Amino acid sequence: MLKKKLACLFMFRAISALGGVLLLYLISKEFNVEIVGDYLIALSFLGFLLLFMRVGIDSLIVKKTSIFFFEKNRSGFLEFKRRIYLIVLINYLLFMFVYFFILKKYGVLDFSNGGDYKLYDIVVIFSFFLCLMQVHVCLFKGLGITWLYPVFEFGFLNFIVSIFMFLCFYFGFLISFYSYMIFMCLLAVMFVVCGEYFFYKKIFSQFTDNSPFSTRFFECFLGWQDFLLLAILAFTITGGVPFFVSGILDVLDIAVFSICFRISIVVGFFVTIVNSIYAPRFSVSCYRSDFKELKFNVDQSGKWIFLTCFPVILCLFFFSELVLRKFSIDNVDAKYILWVLLLGQLINVSTGSVTTLMNMVGLEKENKNITFFSSIFCFFMIFFLGNVYGVLGVSASISLYWVLKNAISAFLIKKIAGVNVLGYLKVW
Repeated sequence: MLKKKLACLFMFRAISALGGVLLLYLISKEFNVEIVGDYLIALSFLGFLLLFMRVGIDSLIVKKTSIFFFEKNRSGFLEFKRRIYLIVLINYLLFMFVYFFILKKYGVLDFSNGGDYKLYDIVVIFSFFLCLMQVHVCLFKGLGITWLYPVFEFGFLNFIVSIFMFLCFYFGFLISFYSYMIFMCLLAVMFVVCGEYFFYKKIFSQFTDNSPFSTRFFECFLGWQDFLLLAILAFTITGGVPFFVSGILDVLDIAVFSICFRISIVVGFFVTIVNSIYAPRFSVSCYRSDFKELKFNVDQSGKWIFLTCFPVILCLFFFSELVLRKFSIDNVDAKYILWVLLLGQLINVSTGSVTTLMNMVGLEKENKNITFFSSIFCFFMIFFLGNVYGVLGVSASISLYWVLKNAISAFLIKKIAGVNVLGYLKVW
C-alpha cells in the first residue's frame, strides 16, 4: 500500500512539476514568446491575489491540520476548515471590488501588460476556486495524504490544459489563447468540487473525537501576519518577479528569464515531495517535544533532498543549450541565465528543509525577519543589477537571495533549536 502511494505521489508530482513547463513550451511554439511574457506577468499578478485571499497561511494550515489529525479532533478540523473558507470568500469579494472599480477603472496595471486586461479579468473572476485548490493542497499535506495533493496544484491544471491545447493543434481546431485560460479556470471549479467530495467521503471517518471546538474565530490563526508577510516576500522573489520587473525589462527579456526560471525550479519537484512528507512530522515531533525524533527527520529529509536534486541540477547544467532550444530560445546568453539560477537552486537544496522546518517548529517570526531582510537586499539588487546587466543581473539577484536567506536560517535554527540542517552529511 505504501509503495502504491509513493508511486502515485511521484507520478502526480511529476505531472504537476512538468505541467507549467509543458504549457510554456506549447505557448511559445504555437503562439509566440511575447504571449509567454504576457501570460507570466498575469500569472504573477494572480499569485499575489491568491496569497492575499488566503492571507498567506499555507504553512499554518499544514501545521494546524496535522495537529487536529494527530488528536483525531473532527469538530476542530471542520471548524478550522470553515473559517479558512470564509476568509477566502470575504477576501475574494473585496479584491473583486478593488480590481474592477479601482485597478481596472483607473488603469493602474497599464504598465504591466500594455493595457490589455483580458487575462486579468479571467484570473480574477475564477481566483476563488483557484485559491480553494491551494487550500486543499495544504489540507492534504497536513492530513498526511501526500500522494494526492499534487493533483490540486496549479501545475496539474497546466498539464491538463497542455494536453487539451496539443489535441486542438493536432486536429486543427483554432482556439484563442484566452479560451484556453477559461478552460483552465473551469477545470479549477471541477477540482474544488471533487476535493470536497473526497473530504466528506474518505477523510472525516478517520476523525474519532467529536468534542466541541469553542476557540474564538481568530485564535486558531494566531501568527497569521507573520505567515502572510513570509508568503508575500517568498512569492515576490520567485513567482512575482516577472510582474515587478515589467517596468525595467521588455516582454521578450521577461519571457526568457521566466522560462529559465521555470526550468531551474524543476529541481523543486523533489523538494516539495520530501517537504510534504516531513512537514507534518516536524510539527508533530515539536508538539510532542520529541527533539531526538525531530533531528532524525531533519537529517532524513536533508539527505533525500540532496540525493534527488543534485543529479537534476547537473543534467540541466550540462544540457542547458539543448533544453533552451526546445523553448525556441536560441540566445547564447540564455544558458548563462539558467546557470546562475541553477547555482541558487544548488544552495537552496543543500540546506534541506530549513524553511519548512522553521515554520513547523514555531520559528515563523525568525523566518519572517530573515526573509524580510533577504528580500529587501534582493529587491535592491534586482533593480540595481537589472538596470546595469539586464536579465542576467536579475537572475544573479535571485541566487544571492537563496544564498543569504538559507545561510542565515541554517545558522539561526542551529543556535535556537539546536538542529543542524546539514546533519544529513554525517548520516553518510
